[in-house]
Parts: sequence; C-alpha cells; structure tokens
Amino acid sequence: MDKTRELIHLQHFKEICGFFPDGEIEKSEKPDFIVHAEDNLLGIEHTEIFQSGTSGGESLQAQDALAQRVVSQASALYSKDSNKPLYVQIMFRPKVILRKQEVALLADSVARLIERTPLTPGTPISLKRTRENSKYFPIEIAMIHLYSHLNGKESLWRCSSVGSIPKITANYLQEKIDQKEEKFDVYRSQCSELWLLIVADDLRIPSSLDITGSASIYHYRTRFDRIFFFWNASRHYFELQLTRSAKS
Repeated sequence: MDKTRELIHLQHFKEICGFFPDGEIEKSEKPDFIVHAEDNLLGIEHTEIFQSGTSGGESLQAQDALAQRVVSQASALYSKDSNKPLYVQIMFRPKVILRKQEVALLADSVARLIERTPLTPGTPISLKRTRENSKYFPIEIAMIHLYSHLNGKESLWRCSSVGSIPKITANYLQEKIDQKEEKFDVYRSQCSELWLLIVADDLRIPSSLDITGSASIYHYRTRFDRIFFFWNASRHYFELQLTRSAKS
C-alpha cells in the first residue's frame, strides 16, 4: 500500500486518540511505523480492509475506481459548457456492474442529464430514474443530488453507492489479525510495544463497513498489545478486546 496513504490514516487516528504518545513517527516496514516515544519505541502495523467483491468476481475497489472515472469525466464534460459551480453527488446502484468500455458513454449521459435539468441557486434537487426519463437516465445510476451555489466558486463532484453497509464479523477480523501475526516476531525485535491499526477508509465505496455486535464484544487472540478499528472519514475508532495468544 502507498506509504503516504498509510501515514495519513495514522495521523488522522493520532488526532482523535487522546493517549497516542508524543514522539517522532518513523516510516518503517516491519512494522509500518515506529513512534519514538519518551519511554519506549511503539511499533504500529497498518492494514486497510475493504468490502468483498461482487458475486461475478469484480472487486469493489475496481468498481469504485470506474465510478470515480465516470464522475470525473462527467464533471469535465459539464464544465466545458458551463462555469456554474455545483455540488453533485452521484449514487450508483450497487448491483449494476460498471465496464471500462462504458465509462465514456455513461459520463456523457450523466453530463447531458445535468445540463438539461433546471436549477435554482440555493435549492437542492434530487433526480431519480422514472418512466418518463428512462430513455436518457442511466440505469447504472440510482440517484443524483444537485445543488447550485448562491455565491459558490468551486464545484464538488463525488460518487457513492446505495444499499446497506456490510457488517464485519469476528471471524473476519480474527483472520486479518492472524495474517499480521505471521511477522510478529520481526515486529517485536524492533519495538517494545506493538499496536495494530485496522482501517476502513469509509469515504470510499469499498471501505464502507460496520462491525457486528458479536464482533464488538469478541476477545481476539493475538500477541499485539492493542488493536484498533478506525473509520478514517468519520474519524472514530473502536478498541478491540484481546486475549493473549499461546505464543505470548
């Protein structure tokens, strides 16, 4: 994973974690970061988790990337003919599969749809597919939210998915922890204390996740000293309950 992205996650976590120690944060590899605290070296291993893919095998990361391309291209097409700043949120249907070869056509359809929509500055509007607009409203889109600024200067176009947010189970989290345990001895040789930071970067479609009730009270087997589940976009975290593994 991109080290810059990992560091951003860690810095955001530090901002809301009242007990995060002061000290220089060193980029490392095993573990990902070492915090040079006053009394010890704290190692922090980072891992990011995503929703599972679709039944057809398409990863949600790939689908998210295509959706982002559609929105980006639609924004560029719209701005060629209009300098009116807009907030645009495009909600894609979760069960519709996006294809690379369809991105340009879909982006054009979205741009043309927004162009033909009468807007009143300061008044939000939501567009849905109906019987009347079905000939030109893309089937891949569930809804488009539009807002024309009264005095705005910048546009913001973004996408999201619709539907329920998948729940993370205790078994899934334990598997992720076990994967990180494989290199624990290497981590421990570098640091006197070790944390594991599990990140769901929930601003993006594949990372919109929640924890089941049973997963929140489960005691996870591990040698890590502390493990945190961190929602990056909404800036909140949950500390997992731990049980020392036999190798401790």
